[in-house]
Amino acid sequence: MINAAASLQWGVESALEIASALMLSVVFLGSVFAAWQRLGGISRTRWAGVAILNATACLAIYALLAPPVLLRPASDAVILVTEGAPSAPSAIANAYVAPGAGDYGRGPQYLLDAGQLPLREAALGTLTIMGHGLETTQWQRFPDDLAIRFDPPSLSGLVAATWPRSLVQGEALIVTGRYLEDPLAKATTIELLDPAGATVAEHDLLSGDAFELMTQPKAAGLLEYRLRVLGSDGELHSEVVPVHVRSGQRPLLYVLQSAPSFETRQLRNWAGDSGATVVTDTVITRGRELRQLVNADQLTDDRLSPALLGTTDLAIVDGRAWAELDAGRRTWFETAVREGMGLLILADRDLATYVDDNDTLLQGFGLAERERAQDGYIPVWRGSASQQRLPLLGLELAHRDGG
Repeated sequence: MINAAASLQWGVESALEIASALMLSVVFLGSVFAAWQRLGGISRTRWAGVAILNATACLAIYALLAPPVLLRPASDAVILVTEGAPSAPSAIANAYVAPGAGDYGRGPQYLLDAGQLPLREAALGTLTIMGHGLETTQWQRFPDDLAIRFDPPSLSGLVAATWPRSLVQGEALIVTGRYLEDPLAKATTIELLDPAGATVAEHDLLSGDAFELMTQPKAAGLLEYRLRVLGSDGELHSEVVPVHVRSGQRPLLYVLQSAPSFETRQLRNWAGDSGATVVTDTVITRGRELRQLVNADQLTDDRLSPALLGTTDLAIVDGRAWAELDAGRRTWFETAVREGMGLLILADRDLATYVDDNDTLLQGFGLAERERAQDGYIPVWRGSASQQRLPLLGLELAHRDGG
């Protein structure tokens, strides 16, 4: 470092700057020597003028390579502005803006890293932090003996909003967080908007209330959802929710039913909206089914077959349809289960009266009558707000030997 004056610092530090400075020095000395050979014996005054001009040109190029920095007076008390500070004290000379804090005009100096502050302020003794503070790695850049004054403002608005940054198509996007109300605002609702701007989930707000919003991305790729806080006067706050949805193999759900039902229709709609392939076969006559397809553009099997069950992740069969399966088709299911397919057989009265010792999967078991302790159960799962009670049949799975 070259101290040109008490408040001026002129430095040549990088390898490129040093190499350029050396080249300029060689050129300057060469030009002065050449001028001396031509003018030294004729007029030393002219040679001195040429040398001064060359020196001035070299200094100008030096200044372009490494502009001199005007240093502010050293101070033992410095203010550091961080994210969330309402304003920067532009009238105070020893004010700095931390990286990522935002734009506070031309008054304060801007830092690329908090570690620059002790280097710029050699006499630093007390540091006053304005705003919400620094990240852990930035705090560690300060000397251990530095006195820090830090009184962060109270938080308001969206706090600690979190969500998965990457999903596989078919997985739910769940956004959680907490809302702390600004005393001047009257927030009523928080919404989750999809990339098209449509509301896909919402939550009624109370100050300090934790929220959870869930939706199912319909497409793969880099998507931008958005959180929006609404009040009586319109939008109060907005935050972008970026997520990368990776395309993956669609799960295949196969449904075999003896008759159309409300439950399987709702299941088909939910699974289809989640991106799954759904194949529903409704039995018309023995050995013949009416087929309905959802997201099945790649499906080549047009009827129940071992190949279809071999690619199925989960099969759902109602009791009557299972009881009416012939031995060959039942073997297809047994083979698929051994190879990893999930099978859910719905318990009903038809299954309770079905007895077949040749049924490998249900061999030795039956559905026995039992006294119902209550009318039904309310299912609970993450994101569910349903209070609908599901009825019980009064049956239980029991071994025929009483075990």
